[in-house]
Amino acid sequence: MASVPTLYTRYEATLLSRLRRSTSHSEFIPVIDGLRFLAILPVVVHHLCERAIRIAEDRHLATGSDYALINLLPTGYFGVELFFVISGLIISYPFISAHFRGERHPNVRSFYLRRVTRLEPPYFLVMIGCYLFLRLTDYIPQATHTFSDTSISLETSLAASLVYMHTLLLGYPKLNPPAWSLEIEIQFYILAPIVLLTVLRLRRLPVIMLGILTLTAGSIFASHLLEIQFGPWHAGLLTKFFHLFLAGILVNLLMCGGLVPPRIPRAVWDTGFIGAVAILYVIDKHEDSMLAAAAQVPCYVTLFLSAFEGALFRRFLSLPWIFTIGGMCYTIYLIHLPILQILTVAVMRTSGFVSFVPGLLISGVVTLPILFAVSVAFFLLIEKPCMNPKWPLRVGNWIGVGLFR
Repeated sequence: MASVPTLYTRYEATLLSRLRRSTSHSEFIPVIDGLRFLAILPVVVHHLCERAIRIAEDRHLATGSDYALINLLPTGYFGVELFFVISGLIISYPFISAHFRGERHPNVRSFYLRRVTRLEPPYFLVMIGCYLFLRLTDYIPQATHTFSDTSISLETSLAASLVYMHTLLLGYPKLNPPAWSLEIEIQFYILAPIVLLTVLRLRRLPVIMLGILTLTAGSIFASHLLEIQFGPWHAGLLTKFFHLFLAGILVNLLMCGGLVPPRIPRAVWDTGFIGAVAILYVIDKHEDSMLAAAAQVPCYVTLFLSAFEGALFRRFLSLPWIFTIGGMCYTIYLIHLPILQILTVAVMRTSGFVSFVPGLLISGVVTLPILFAVSVAFFLLIEKPCMNPKWPLRVGNWIGVGLFR
C-alpha cells in the first residue's frame, strides 16, 4: 500500500502534468512560463492591495504607514510591461529562428488565425460573462474608480471591449479594467509580422540589429511626443509600449544570432538578473520619461538573458509550481480582478478588521486560494483546449455529427 507522501507526490505530478500549457512548438521551455509567473504576481498583488486600501479608506482606517507599505511593492504596471516583453519574445521567435536556420518564415495567415483561435474564446467568454453578471444581478462594484467614474452603458462598454477599442475610445474598460493591456497586445500582434518580415529582409545580423535598435529609439521618441500631445489617450496606443515588445525581439536576435558570450560565468548572469530587476523597480516607482523608457530596454534584455543563462534564477523559474502557475497567466489575468473585487469587498466588510494590514492578510488568505481554484477550472475547461490549433475543426466535426445523426 502506497504511503501518504507517495500518493501526494503522484497526485501532484498528475495535477502539474494536466495544468502544463500546450505549445505550438515541440520544445517546452519552463523559464518562459517562469517569467510569466513573475509578471502575473505583481498584477494580482497590486489589485488585491488596491481593493483593500480603498475599503480601509472608506472606513477611515488607512494610515500613512499603510500607503508606504503599498508603495514598497511593485505596481501592476511592472507585471504588464514584463508581459509585453514576453510577447515580443514569443511572437518573434518563429520568424527569427526560421531566418537563421535558412527556412521559410511562418505563414502569416496561419499566424493571425492562430492568435484568433487561441486568445479570443477565453477573452470573449470573460467579457460577456462580466457583462451578464452585472446586467442580471444589478451588482454595483464598490471601492472602484474605473466603474464608478464613467457613465457609459454596459452595452457600449462590452461592444468596445469586444473589438479591442475601449481604451482608445472610452478609457479603461468598464467591465474588466485589466483588459486595456490586451488591447495593446492585439495591436502588436497585427503589426508584428509586418515589422519582422521587413527587418529580416536586411539579411545580415548587424544590419538587422541596427534596424531594430533604430526602431526602438524612434518608438521611444515618438511615444514621448505623443504623450505630450495627447496625454491619457496615448495609453491606448501601441506606441507607448512598443519599445518593450522590441526588447523581446532583441533577446531573440541575440540568442538565435549567437551573440550571447558563452564564457560569462553563471554567477555573473545571476548578478545581472538582480541588477536588472532593481533598476526596473526604481523605474516603476517614477514618472514616465524618455530616459526611463530607454533604460528599460537594456534592463529587460539583461533580465531575460540572465534568466536563460544564469543558474540560480533559471532554477527558480523552472520550479514546477512556478512555471505551471505562470503557464496559466492568461486565465489568471482575465478573471482575477472580477473575483478579487467581489471577494475582497465581501471579506473585508464582514471580517471586522480594525486596520489595513490584518484586513489585507485575511482577504489574501480567503481570496487567493479561491482565485487559484477558479483559474485551474477555467484553464482546464476553456483556455487549454484552445491551445490545440485543431480545436475549431474538432468542434465543427462534433456539431456536424450532432446535426446529422
